[in-house]
Amino acid sequence: MFALCAFGITGNGCSNDADSSARPETTIVSGPPANSRSSTATFVYSATTAATFSCSVDEGILFDCQSPTTITVTTAGPHKFKVFAIDSKGLADKSPAVWTWDVANIAVRPSFIVLYTDDEDITSLPYLTNVNKHLVSEGTLFENAFVTYPVCCPSRATLLTGQYPHNHQVLSNVLPIGGSKRFYENRGDRATIATAMKSAGYRTAYFGKYLNGFGRRDATYVPPGWTDWYANVTKRSAYFDFDISINGVPAFFDSSNETENYRTDIETEQVIDVIEDASGQDVPFLLYISPFAPHQPFIPAPRHASMFAEVTAPRPPSFNEADISDKYSGFSDEPPLSESEIAAIDEVYRNRLRTLMAVDEMVDRIFQKLDTEGLTDNTYVFYLSDNGFFLGQHRIRTGKKHVPWGKNNAYEESIRIPMVIRGPNINRGAVVRHIALNNDIVPTILELADVDPAVEIDGKSLLPLLGNAIPAENEWRTGFLTEHWIRSPDGPIPSGTAYRTTNGKYIWRKTGEEEFYDLRDDPFELENIVSSVEKKLLEFYRAQFDALLSCVGADCRELETATIPGH
Repeated sequence: MFALCAFGITGNGCSNDADSSARPETTIVSGPPANSRSSTATFVYSATTAATFSCSVDEGILFDCQSPTTITVTTAGPHKFKVFAIDSKGLADKSPAVWTWDVANIAVRPSFIVLYTDDEDITSLPYLTNVNKHLVSEGTLFENAFVTYPVCCPSRATLLTGQYPHNHQVLSNVLPIGGSKRFYENRGDRATIATAMKSAGYRTAYFGKYLNGFGRRDATYVPPGWTDWYANVTKRSAYFDFDISINGVPAFFDSSNETENYRTDIETEQVIDVIEDASGQDVPFLLYISPFAPHQPFIPAPRHASMFAEVTAPRPPSFNEADISDKYSGFSDEPPLSESEIAAIDEVYRNRLRTLMAVDEMVDRIFQKLDTEGLTDNTYVFYLSDNGFFLGQHRIRTGKKHVPWGKNNAYEESIRIPMVIRGPNINRGAVVRHIALNNDIVPTILELADVDPAVEIDGKSLLPLLGNAIPAENEWRTGFLTEHWIRSPDGPIPSGTAYRTTNGKYIWRKTGEEEFYDLRDDPFELENIVSSVEKKLLEFYRAQFDALLSCVGADCRELETATIPGH
Protein backbone atom coordinates (compact mmCIF):
# COMPACT_ATOMS: atom_id res chain seq x y z
CA MET A 1 0.00 0.00 0.00
CA PHE A 2 2.76 2.41 0.96
CA ALA A 3 4.49 1.84 -2.38
CA LEU A 4 1.34 2.98 -4.20
CA CYS A 5 1.26 6.16 -2.16
CA ALA A 6 4.57 7.17 -3.61
CA PHE A 7 3.04 7.59 -7.04
CA GLY A 8 0.23 9.92 -6.02
CA ILE A 9 -2.52 7.33 -5.42
CA THR A 10 -5.00 8.47 -2.76
CA GLY A 11 -7.48 6.62 -0.58
CA ASN A 12 -7.00 3.23 1.02
CA GLY A 13 -4.90 4.87 3.68
CA CYS A 14 -2.78 6.96 1.30
CA SER A 15 -2.34 10.55 2.37
CA ASN A 16 -3.10 13.38 -0.02
CA ASP A 17 -1.57 15.96 2.27
CA ALA A 18 -1.15 19.17 0.32
CA ASP A 19 1.87 20.10 2.43
CA SER A 20 4.59 18.34 0.46
CA SER A 21 7.16 19.53 2.98
CA ALA A 22 5.82 16.89 5.38
CA ARG A 23 6.81 14.14 2.98
CA PRO A 24 10.27 12.55 3.09
CA GLU A 25 12.61 13.42 0.26
CA THR A 26 15.14 10.94 -1.07
CA THR A 27 18.50 11.86 -2.56
CA ILE A 28 20.80 9.48 -4.41
CA VAL A 29 24.28 10.43 -3.19
CA SER A 30 26.29 8.27 -5.57
CA GLY A 31 25.91 5.73 -8.35
CA PRO A 32 27.70 4.48 -11.46
CA PRO A 33 29.20 6.92 -13.98
CA ALA A 34 27.00 8.04 -16.85
CA ASN A 35 28.97 5.73 -19.16
CA SER A 36 29.95 2.54 -17.38
CA ARG A 37 31.80 -0.59 -18.50
CA SER A 38 30.46 -2.62 -15.58
CA SER A 39 27.26 -4.62 -15.38
CA THR A 40 27.30 -4.07 -11.61
CA ALA A 41 26.21 -0.76 -10.06
CA THR A 42 26.08 0.40 -6.43
CA PHE A 43 23.83 3.23 -5.23
CA VAL A 44 24.11 5.18 -1.99
CA TYR A 45 21.07 7.22 -0.95
CA SER A 46 19.40 8.85 2.05
CA ALA A 47 16.12 10.49 3.07
CA THR A 48 15.34 13.68 4.97
CA THR A 49 13.51 11.72 7.67
CA ALA A 50 13.78 8.22 9.09
CA ALA A 51 12.23 5.93 6.52
CA THR A 52 12.20 2.59 4.76
CA PHE A 53 12.94 2.40 1.05
CA SER A 54 11.58 0.79 -2.09
CA CYS A 55 13.56 0.51 -5.33
CA SER A 56 13.07 -0.47 -8.94
CA VAL A 57 15.36 -1.05 -11.91
CA ASP A 58 14.30 -0.19 -15.46
CA GLU A 59 10.66 0.33 -14.39
CA GLY A 60 10.53 -3.23 -13.08
CA ILE A 61 8.86 -4.62 -9.97
CA LEU A 62 9.37 -2.66 -6.76
CA PHE A 63 11.47 -4.31 -4.06
CA ASP A 64 12.41 -3.42 -0.51
CA CYS A 65 15.93 -2.00 -0.31
CA GLN A 66 18.39 -0.18 1.89
CA SER A 67 21.47 1.91 1.19
CA PRO A 68 23.85 0.94 -0.27
CA THR A 69 22.08 -1.14 -2.92
CA THR A 70 24.07 -3.12 -5.50
CA ILE A 71 22.34 -4.37 -8.63
CA THR A 72 23.50 -6.21 -11.74
CA VAL A 73 22.09 -5.63 -15.21
CA THR A 74 22.33 -8.25 -17.93
CA THR A 75 22.04 -6.06 -21.02
CA ALA A 76 23.99 -3.18 -22.49
CA GLY A 77 22.47 0.24 -23.10
CA PRO A 78 20.59 2.79 -20.97
CA HIS A 79 19.35 1.87 -17.48
CA LYS A 80 17.33 3.60 -14.77
CA PHE A 81 17.35 3.14 -10.99
CA LYS A 82 14.53 4.57 -8.83
CA VAL A 83 14.29 4.79 -5.06
CA PHE A 84 11.80 6.43 -2.73
CA ALA A 85 11.33 6.65 1.03
CA ILE A 86 8.27 5.90 3.17
CA ASP A 87 8.17 7.34 6.69
CA SER A 88 6.47 5.91 9.76
CA LYS A 89 3.21 7.74 8.89
CA GLY A 90 3.03 6.14 5.46
CA LEU A 91 4.02 9.32 3.69
CA ALA A 92 6.26 8.79 0.68
CA ASP A 93 8.26 10.93 -1.70
CA LYS A 94 6.15 13.00 -4.02
CA SER A 95 8.36 11.53 -6.74
CA PRO A 96 11.18 8.98 -6.53
CA ALA A 97 14.85 9.83 -6.83
CA VAL A 98 16.16 8.65 -10.21
CA TRP A 99 19.63 7.75 -11.50
CA THR A 100 20.26 6.95 -15.16
CA TRP A 101 23.39 5.50 -16.71
CA ASP A 102 24.53 3.68 -19.80
CA VAL A 103 26.36 0.35 -19.82
CA ALA A 104 28.82 -0.49 -22.57
CA ASN A 105 28.28 -3.68 -24.52
CA ILE A 106 29.40 -6.09 -21.81
CA ALA A 107 28.85 -9.08 -24.09
CA VAL A 108 31.81 -8.09 -26.29
CA ARG A 109 34.26 -7.36 -23.49
CA PRO A 110 37.13 -9.86 -23.66
CA SER A 111 37.34 -12.88 -21.41
CA PHE A 112 40.52 -14.20 -19.81
CA ILE A 113 41.91 -17.61 -18.93
CA VAL A 114 45.10 -17.93 -16.88
CA LEU A 115 46.33 -21.52 -16.79
CA TYR A 116 49.39 -21.98 -14.62
CA THR A 117 50.97 -25.32 -13.85
CA ASP A 118 52.90 -26.29 -10.72
CA ASP A 119 56.72 -26.58 -11.05
CA GLU A 120 56.84 -26.90 -14.84
CA ASP A 121 60.32 -26.33 -16.28
CA ILE A 122 60.91 -24.84 -19.73
CA THR A 123 62.13 -28.11 -21.25
CA SER A 124 58.64 -29.66 -20.99
CA LEU A 125 57.01 -27.32 -23.49
CA PRO A 126 58.05 -29.15 -26.71
CA TYR A 127 56.21 -32.28 -25.50
CA LEU A 128 52.85 -30.52 -25.09
CA THR A 129 51.16 -30.99 -28.46
CA ASN A 130 48.00 -29.02 -27.75
CA VAL A 131 49.75 -26.21 -25.94
CA ASN A 132 51.92 -25.78 -29.02
CA LYS A 133 48.97 -26.12 -31.41
CA HIS A 134 46.58 -23.73 -29.68
CA LEU A 135 48.94 -21.33 -27.92
CA VAL A 136 52.53 -21.28 -29.21
CA SER A 137 51.50 -21.40 -32.88
CA GLU A 138 48.58 -19.01 -32.39
CA GLY A 139 50.11 -16.63 -29.85
CA THR A 140 53.33 -15.12 -28.53
CA LEU A 141 55.98 -17.14 -26.72
CA PHE A 142 58.15 -15.34 -24.16
CA GLU A 143 61.64 -16.79 -24.41
CA ASN A 144 62.87 -14.99 -21.30
CA ALA A 145 60.06 -15.38 -18.78
CA PHE A 146 60.86 -15.55 -15.07
CA VAL A 147 59.31 -15.67 -11.62
CA THR A 148 60.26 -13.30 -8.83
CA TYR A 149 60.25 -16.05 -6.19
CA PRO A 150 60.79 -19.64 -7.40
CA VAL A 151 58.49 -21.44 -5.00
CA CYS A 152 54.75 -22.11 -5.01
CA CYS A 153 53.02 -19.86 -2.48
CA PRO A 154 54.92 -16.56 -2.96
CA SER A 155 54.72 -16.92 -6.74
CA ARG A 156 50.99 -17.62 -6.61
CA ALA A 157 50.37 -14.56 -4.46
CA THR A 158 52.24 -12.56 -7.10
CA LEU A 159 49.98 -14.00 -9.81
CA LEU A 160 46.99 -12.72 -7.83
CA THR A 161 48.37 -9.26 -7.01
CA GLY A 162 51.03 -8.26 -9.56
CA GLN A 163 53.39 -7.49 -6.67
CA TYR A 164 56.88 -8.51 -5.68
CA PRO A 165 56.82 -10.91 -2.69
CA HIS A 166 58.37 -8.30 -0.39
CA ASN A 167 55.23 -6.23 -0.97
CA HIS A 168 52.49 -8.87 -0.69
CA GLN A 169 54.50 -10.37 2.21
CA VAL A 170 53.92 -14.03 1.40
CA LEU A 171 57.57 -15.02 1.79
CA SER A 172 57.39 -18.79 2.12
CA ASN A 173 55.07 -21.76 1.72
CA VAL A 174 54.46 -21.97 5.46
CA LEU A 175 53.85 -19.86 8.54
CA PRO A 176 54.99 -17.65 10.11
CA ILE A 177 56.31 -15.86 7.01
CA GLY A 178 54.21 -17.49 4.31
CA GLY A 179 51.30 -19.70 3.35
CA SER A 180 47.64 -19.08 2.67
CA LYS A 181 46.97 -17.99 6.24
CA ARG A 182 49.56 -15.19 6.04
CA PHE A 183 47.94 -13.91 2.84
CA TYR A 184 44.58 -13.94 4.64
CA GLU A 185 45.87 -12.31 7.82
CA ASN A 186 47.59 -9.55 5.82
CA ARG A 187 44.27 -9.00 4.01
CA GLY A 188 46.04 -9.74 0.76
CA ASP A 189 43.12 -11.77 -0.56
CA ARG A 190 40.84 -8.72 -0.20
CA ALA A 191 42.63 -6.86 -3.01
CA THR A 192 43.45 -9.16 -5.93
CA ILE A 193 42.81 -9.50 -9.64
CA ALA A 194 39.57 -11.26 -8.65
CA THR A 195 38.17 -8.41 -6.56
CA ALA A 196 39.05 -5.88 -9.28
CA MET A 197 37.53 -7.87 -12.13
CA LYS A 198 34.38 -8.89 -10.25
CA SER A 199 33.75 -5.26 -9.29
CA ALA A 200 33.95 -4.44 -12.99
CA GLY A 201 31.23 -6.95 -13.88
CA TYR A 202 33.33 -10.01 -14.69
CA ARG A 203 32.44 -13.50 -13.65
CA THR A 204 35.49 -14.86 -11.84
CA ALA A 205 36.36 -18.48 -11.16
CA TYR A 206 39.26 -20.31 -9.54
CA PHE A 207 40.14 -23.97 -10.12
CA GLY A 208 42.81 -26.21 -8.59
CA LYS A 209 45.66 -25.46 -6.25
CA TYR A 210 45.39 -22.10 -4.46
CA LEU A 211 47.95 -20.95 -1.87
CA ASN A 212 49.76 -23.55 0.23
CA GLY A 213 47.86 -24.41 3.38
CA PHE A 214 44.46 -23.37 2.06
CA GLY A 215 41.70 -25.22 3.90
CA ARG A 216 43.57 -25.85 7.15
CA ARG A 217 42.04 -22.77 8.76
CA ASP A 218 38.58 -23.13 7.28
CA ALA A 219 37.76 -25.37 4.32
CA THR A 220 34.49 -23.48 3.79
CA TYR A 221 36.18 -20.10 3.30
CA VAL A 222 35.95 -18.55 -0.16
CA PRO A 223 38.30 -15.59 -0.70
CA PRO A 224 36.63 -12.32 -1.79
CA GLY A 225 36.17 -11.67 -5.47
CA TRP A 226 35.54 -15.21 -6.74
CA THR A 227 32.13 -15.91 -8.26
CA ASP A 228 32.92 -19.61 -8.62
CA TRP A 229 35.34 -21.44 -6.35
CA TYR A 230 36.74 -24.92 -7.05
CA ALA A 231 39.96 -24.90 -5.03
CA ASN A 232 41.75 -27.91 -3.66
CA VAL A 233 41.73 -28.29 0.11
CA THR A 234 45.16 -28.99 1.59
CA LYS A 235 44.35 -32.03 3.75
CA ARG A 236 44.17 -34.21 0.64
CA SER A 237 45.56 -32.59 -2.47
CA ALA A 238 47.41 -35.15 -4.57
CA TYR A 239 46.44 -36.62 -7.96
CA PHE A 240 43.99 -39.14 -6.49
CA ASP A 241 41.96 -39.05 -3.27
CA PHE A 242 41.63 -35.30 -3.02
CA ASP A 243 39.21 -32.68 -1.70
CA ILE A 244 37.82 -29.72 -3.63
CA SER A 245 35.98 -26.83 -2.01
CA ILE A 246 33.05 -26.26 -4.35
CA ASN A 247 31.91 -22.74 -3.52
CA GLY A 248 32.76 -23.35 0.13
CA VAL A 249 31.46 -26.91 0.41
CA PRO A 250 34.29 -29.49 0.56
CA ALA A 251 33.80 -32.56 -1.62
CA PHE A 252 35.99 -35.67 -1.55
CA PHE A 253 36.94 -37.45 -4.78
CA ASP A 254 38.19 -40.95 -4.03
CA SER A 255 40.28 -43.24 -6.21
CA SER A 256 37.83 -46.13 -6.43
CA ASN A 257 37.53 -45.34 -10.12
CA GLU A 258 40.88 -44.01 -11.24
CA THR A 259 39.73 -43.55 -14.82
CA GLU A 260 37.24 -40.88 -13.70
CA ASN A 261 38.65 -39.27 -10.58
CA TYR A 262 42.05 -38.10 -11.77
CA ARG A 263 42.47 -34.61 -10.38
CA THR A 264 43.29 -32.78 -13.63
CA ASP A 265 40.34 -34.45 -15.38
CA ILE A 266 37.91 -33.33 -12.68
CA GLU A 267 39.24 -29.78 -12.94
CA THR A 268 38.83 -29.89 -16.72
CA GLU A 269 35.15 -30.76 -16.46
CA GLN A 270 34.58 -27.99 -13.90
CA VAL A 271 36.24 -25.45 -16.18
CA ILE A 272 34.18 -26.53 -19.18
CA ASP A 273 30.95 -26.24 -17.18
CA VAL A 274 31.74 -22.69 -16.07
CA ILE A 275 32.67 -21.57 -19.60
CA GLU A 276 29.38 -22.94 -20.92
CA ASP A 277 27.35 -21.32 -18.16
CA ALA A 278 29.07 -17.93 -18.52
CA SER A 279 28.60 -18.03 -22.27
CA GLY A 280 24.89 -18.64 -21.83
CA GLN A 281 24.65 -15.53 -19.67
CA ASP A 282 26.67 -13.36 -22.10
CA VAL A 283 28.98 -12.44 -19.22
CA PRO A 284 32.75 -11.94 -19.72
CA PHE A 285 34.82 -14.11 -17.44
CA LEU A 286 38.20 -14.44 -15.75
CA LEU A 287 39.27 -18.02 -15.04
CA TYR A 288 42.34 -18.90 -12.98
CA ILE A 289 43.17 -22.57 -13.53
CA SER A 290 45.95 -24.19 -11.51
CA PRO A 291 46.48 -27.91 -12.11
CA PHE A 292 48.74 -29.76 -9.68
CA ALA A 293 50.89 -31.19 -12.49
CA PRO A 294 53.78 -31.73 -12.73
CA HIS A 295 54.35 -31.34 -8.96
CA GLN A 296 55.56 -34.32 -6.94
CA PRO A 297 54.54 -37.09 -6.33
CA PHE A 298 54.50 -37.08 -10.16
CA ILE A 299 51.58 -39.51 -10.60
CA PRO A 300 50.16 -39.57 -14.14
CA ALA A 301 46.70 -40.62 -15.24
CA PRO A 302 46.67 -44.37 -15.98
CA ARG A 303 46.16 -43.71 -19.70
CA HIS A 304 49.50 -41.84 -19.83
CA ALA A 305 51.57 -44.09 -17.55
CA SER A 306 53.58 -45.78 -20.31
CA MET A 307 54.40 -42.71 -22.40
CA PHE A 308 57.92 -41.35 -22.93
CA ALA A 309 59.61 -44.62 -22.00
CA GLU A 310 62.77 -43.70 -23.93
CA VAL A 311 62.98 -40.05 -22.84
CA THR A 312 65.75 -38.93 -20.49
CA ALA A 313 66.14 -35.68 -18.58
CA PRO A 314 68.11 -32.92 -20.34
CA ARG A 315 71.88 -32.96 -19.87
CA PRO A 316 73.01 -29.32 -20.09
CA PRO A 317 76.61 -28.46 -19.05
CA SER A 318 75.30 -27.67 -15.55
CA PHE A 319 73.95 -31.22 -15.15
CA ASN A 320 76.09 -33.01 -12.56
CA GLU A 321 78.38 -29.99 -12.77
CA ALA A 322 82.05 -30.97 -12.75
CA ASP A 323 83.25 -28.34 -10.25
CA ILE A 324 80.93 -26.66 -7.75
CA SER A 325 83.59 -25.46 -5.31
CA ASP A 326 82.83 -21.85 -6.30
CA LYS A 327 79.16 -22.17 -5.39
CA TYR A 328 77.41 -21.39 -2.10
CA SER A 329 78.99 -23.22 0.85
CA GLY A 330 75.59 -24.72 1.70
CA PHE A 331 76.02 -27.22 -1.13
CA SER A 332 79.49 -26.69 -2.63
CA ASP A 333 80.72 -29.97 -1.14
CA GLU A 334 77.95 -32.13 -2.62
CA PRO A 335 79.38 -35.23 -4.31
CA PRO A 336 78.80 -35.98 -8.00
CA LEU A 337 75.48 -37.61 -8.84
CA SER A 338 75.52 -41.39 -8.66
CA GLU A 339 74.24 -43.63 -11.44
CA SER A 340 71.18 -44.48 -9.37
CA GLU A 341 70.45 -40.79 -8.77
CA ILE A 342 70.73 -40.05 -12.49
CA ALA A 343 68.38 -42.96 -13.24
CA ALA A 344 65.92 -41.57 -10.68
CA ILE A 345 66.12 -38.10 -12.28
CA ASP A 346 65.25 -39.63 -15.66
CA GLU A 347 62.23 -41.43 -14.23
CA VAL A 348 61.07 -38.29 -12.43
CA TYR A 349 61.37 -36.36 -15.69
CA ARG A 350 59.31 -38.97 -17.56
CA ASN A 351 56.60 -38.95 -14.91
CA ARG A 352 56.51 -35.16 -14.89
CA LEU A 353 55.86 -35.20 -18.63
CA ARG A 354 53.21 -37.88 -18.16
CA THR A 355 51.32 -35.78 -15.58
CA LEU A 356 51.36 -32.86 -18.02
CA MET A 357 49.55 -34.90 -20.68
CA ALA A 358 46.24 -34.40 -18.83
CA VAL A 359 46.96 -30.66 -18.74
CA ASP A 360 47.66 -30.75 -22.48
CA GLU A 361 44.30 -32.47 -22.99
CA MET A 362 42.68 -29.81 -20.80
CA VAL A 363 44.03 -27.11 -23.11
CA ASP A 364 42.51 -28.87 -26.11
CA ARG A 365 39.14 -29.26 -24.37
CA ILE A 366 39.13 -25.58 -23.39
CA PHE A 367 39.71 -24.43 -26.95
CA GLN A 368 37.13 -26.85 -28.29
CA LYS A 369 34.61 -25.32 -25.88
CA LEU A 370 35.62 -21.76 -26.71
CA ASP A 371 35.15 -22.59 -30.40
CA THR A 372 31.74 -24.16 -29.79
CA GLU A 373 30.55 -21.14 -27.81
CA GLY A 374 32.00 -18.66 -30.31
CA LEU A 375 34.35 -17.20 -27.71
CA THR A 376 37.82 -18.02 -29.07
CA ASP A 377 38.29 -14.75 -30.95
CA ASN A 378 37.48 -12.66 -27.87
CA THR A 379 39.35 -14.59 -25.19
CA TYR A 380 42.91 -14.09 -23.99
CA VAL A 381 44.62 -17.24 -22.76
CA PHE A 382 47.80 -17.16 -20.65
CA TYR A 383 49.87 -20.30 -20.10
CA LEU A 384 52.73 -20.33 -17.59
CA SER A 385 54.11 -22.02 -14.47
CA ASP A 386 54.47 -20.83 -10.88
CA ASN A 387 58.22 -21.59 -10.98
CA GLY A 388 60.81 -23.65 -12.79
CA PHE A 389 62.47 -26.87 -11.66
CA PHE A 390 65.98 -28.30 -11.64
CA LEU A 391 66.85 -31.93 -12.25
CA GLY A 392 70.48 -32.64 -11.45
CA GLN A 393 71.90 -29.23 -12.33
CA HIS A 394 74.75 -27.99 -10.12
CA ARG A 395 74.46 -31.24 -8.08
CA ILE A 396 71.90 -29.51 -5.84
CA ARG A 397 69.92 -31.84 -3.60
CA THR A 398 66.83 -30.85 -1.61
CA GLY A 399 64.39 -31.95 1.07
CA LYS A 400 64.51 -34.47 3.84
CA LYS A 401 65.30 -37.22 1.36
CA HIS A 402 68.10 -35.15 -0.21
CA VAL A 403 66.88 -35.77 -3.75
CA PRO A 404 68.70 -34.20 -6.74
CA TRP A 405 65.71 -32.23 -7.99
CA GLY A 406 63.60 -29.31 -6.81
CA LYS A 407 63.28 -25.51 -7.00
CA ASN A 408 63.64 -22.55 -4.65
CA ASN A 409 67.06 -21.28 -5.69
CA ALA A 410 68.19 -18.38 -7.86
CA TYR A 411 69.73 -20.40 -10.67
CA GLU A 412 68.18 -20.30 -14.12
CA GLU A 413 66.52 -23.70 -13.94
CA SER A 414 64.40 -22.58 -10.99
CA ILE A 415 63.46 -19.06 -12.05
CA ARG A 416 62.79 -19.59 -15.78
CA ILE A 417 59.26 -20.55 -16.76
CA PRO A 418 57.29 -21.26 -19.92
CA MET A 419 54.99 -18.35 -20.80
CA VAL A 420 52.67 -18.01 -23.79
CA ILE A 421 49.83 -15.57 -24.44
CA ARG A 422 47.17 -15.84 -27.13
CA GLY A 423 44.26 -13.53 -27.85
CA PRO A 424 42.74 -10.82 -30.04
CA ASN A 425 45.35 -8.81 -31.97
CA ILE A 426 48.27 -10.71 -30.44
CA ASN A 427 51.00 -11.73 -32.85
CA ARG A 428 50.69 -15.35 -33.96
CA GLY A 429 53.70 -17.64 -33.82
CA ALA A 430 55.85 -14.84 -32.43
CA VAL A 431 58.82 -15.23 -30.08
CA VAL A 432 59.75 -12.34 -27.80
CA ARG A 433 63.16 -12.13 -26.12
CA HIS A 434 62.29 -9.29 -23.72
CA ILE A 435 62.20 -10.08 -19.99
CA ALA A 436 58.69 -10.96 -18.80
CA LEU A 437 57.76 -11.68 -15.18
CA ASN A 438 54.92 -13.32 -13.30
CA ASN A 439 54.49 -9.81 -11.82
CA ASP A 440 53.23 -8.75 -15.27
CA ILE A 441 50.20 -11.02 -15.64
CA VAL A 442 47.82 -8.97 -13.47
CA PRO A 443 48.62 -5.55 -15.03
CA THR A 444 48.35 -7.05 -18.53
CA ILE A 445 44.86 -8.39 -17.85
CA LEU A 446 43.74 -5.16 -16.20
CA GLU A 447 44.89 -3.06 -19.15
CA LEU A 448 43.22 -5.36 -21.68
CA ALA A 449 39.98 -5.32 -19.65
CA ASP A 450 40.20 -1.57 -18.91
CA VAL A 451 39.83 -2.25 -15.19
CA ASP A 452 41.48 -0.37 -12.34
CA PRO A 453 43.78 -2.35 -10.01
CA ALA A 454 42.70 -3.23 -6.48
CA VAL A 455 46.20 -2.70 -5.04
CA GLU A 456 49.42 -0.92 -6.04
CA ILE A 457 51.11 -3.05 -8.67
CA ASP A 458 54.84 -3.60 -9.21
CA GLY A 459 54.65 -5.36 -12.58
CA LYS A 460 54.03 -3.82 -15.98
CA SER A 461 51.58 -4.64 -18.75
CA LEU A 462 53.03 -6.88 -21.46
CA LEU A 463 50.75 -5.31 -24.06
CA PRO A 464 53.59 -3.34 -25.75
CA LEU A 465 55.31 -6.66 -26.49
CA LEU A 466 52.25 -8.29 -28.05
CA GLY A 467 51.79 -6.08 -31.10
CA ASN A 468 53.92 -4.71 -33.90
CA ALA A 469 55.57 -1.64 -32.31
CA ILE A 470 57.76 -3.58 -29.85
CA PRO A 471 60.27 -1.48 -27.91
CA ALA A 472 63.97 -2.32 -27.89
CA GLU A 473 65.03 -4.78 -25.19
CA ASN A 474 67.12 -2.17 -23.36
CA GLU A 475 64.12 0.18 -23.32
CA TRP A 476 61.83 -2.40 -21.77
CA ARG A 477 63.32 -4.09 -18.70
CA THR A 478 67.03 -4.59 -18.11
CA GLY A 479 66.81 -6.42 -14.80
CA PHE A 480 64.64 -7.67 -11.94
CA LEU A 481 64.80 -9.17 -8.46
CA THR A 482 64.12 -12.82 -7.74
CA GLU A 483 63.57 -13.30 -4.03
CA HIS A 484 64.08 -15.92 -1.36
CA TRP A 485 63.50 -15.25 2.33
CA ILE A 486 64.20 -17.19 5.52
CA ARG A 487 63.13 -16.82 9.15
CA SER A 488 65.35 -15.15 11.71
CA PRO A 489 64.86 -13.84 15.27
CA ASP A 490 64.65 -10.34 13.79
CA GLY A 491 62.08 -11.31 11.14
CA PRO A 492 62.42 -12.44 7.53
CA ILE A 493 65.80 -11.88 5.88
CA PRO A 494 66.78 -12.41 2.23
CA SER A 495 69.09 -15.31 1.39
CA GLY A 496 69.68 -16.72 -2.05
CA THR A 497 68.01 -13.62 -3.47
CA ALA A 498 69.34 -12.38 -6.81
CA TYR A 499 69.40 -9.39 -9.13
CA ARG A 500 69.23 -10.81 -12.65
CA THR A 501 69.75 -8.67 -15.77
CA THR A 502 69.80 -9.32 -19.49
CA ASN A 503 73.52 -10.04 -19.18
CA GLY A 504 74.41 -11.10 -15.65
CA LYS A 505 73.29 -12.28 -12.23
CA TYR A 506 74.29 -11.30 -8.71
CA ILE A 507 73.29 -13.63 -5.82
CA TRP A 508 73.54 -12.78 -2.11
CA ARG A 509 73.47 -15.38 0.67
CA LYS A 510 72.68 -15.05 4.38
CA THR A 511 76.31 -15.89 5.16
CA GLY A 512 77.46 -12.83 3.24
CA GLU A 513 78.66 -15.02 0.37
CA GLU A 514 78.15 -13.60 -3.11
CA GLU A 515 78.01 -15.06 -6.59
CA PHE A 516 78.23 -13.33 -9.95
CA TYR A 517 77.69 -14.92 -13.35
CA ASP A 518 78.24 -13.38 -16.78
CA LEU A 519 75.26 -14.88 -18.58
CA ARG A 520 76.53 -13.81 -22.01
CA ASP A 521 79.60 -16.04 -21.78
CA ASP A 522 78.32 -18.45 -19.13
CA PRO A 523 74.56 -19.04 -19.59
CA PHE A 524 74.69 -22.24 -17.50
CA GLU A 525 76.25 -20.49 -14.48
CA LEU A 526 79.31 -22.69 -14.24
CA GLU A 527 81.86 -20.09 -13.10
CA ASN A 528 81.30 -17.71 -10.20
CA ILE A 529 83.42 -14.65 -11.09
CA VAL A 530 82.49 -12.44 -8.12
CA SER A 531 86.16 -12.12 -7.15
CA SER A 532 87.24 -10.95 -10.61
CA VAL A 533 84.32 -8.98 -12.00
CA GLU A 534 84.91 -5.27 -12.58
CA LYS A 535 84.38 -3.40 -9.30
CA LYS A 536 82.16 -0.70 -10.82
CA LEU A 537 79.86 -3.31 -12.33
CA LEU A 538 79.66 -5.32 -9.10
CA GLU A 539 78.81 -2.18 -7.11
CA PHE A 540 76.01 -1.40 -9.58
CA TYR A 541 74.51 -4.88 -9.11
CA ARG A 542 74.76 -4.59 -5.34
CA ALA A 543 73.06 -1.19 -5.35
CA GLN A 544 70.26 -2.39 -7.61
CA PHE A 545 69.80 -5.46 -5.43
CA ASP A 546 69.44 -3.33 -2.30
CA ALA A 547 67.06 -0.83 -3.93
CA LEU A 548 64.78 -3.47 -5.42
CA LEU A 549 64.46 -5.25 -2.06
CA SER A 550 62.32 -2.38 -0.78
CA CYS A 551 60.83 -0.93 -3.97
CA VAL A 552 57.10 -0.34 -4.39
CA GLY A 553 55.04 0.21 -7.53
CA ALA A 554 56.43 2.67 -10.06
CA ASP A 555 59.78 2.75 -8.26
CA CYS A 556 60.20 -0.97 -9.01
CA ARG A 557 59.47 -0.45 -12.68
CA GLU A 558 61.95 2.44 -12.87
CA LEU A 559 64.70 0.43 -11.18
CA GLU A 560 64.07 -2.44 -13.58
CA THR A 561 64.94 -0.20 -16.55
CA ALA A 562 68.29 1.01 -15.19
CA THR A 563 71.17 1.24 -17.67
CA ILE A 564 73.80 -1.42 -16.92
CA PRO A 565 77.35 -0.03 -16.92
CA GLY A 566 79.37 -1.13 -19.92
CA HIS A 567 76.45 -2.98 -21.52
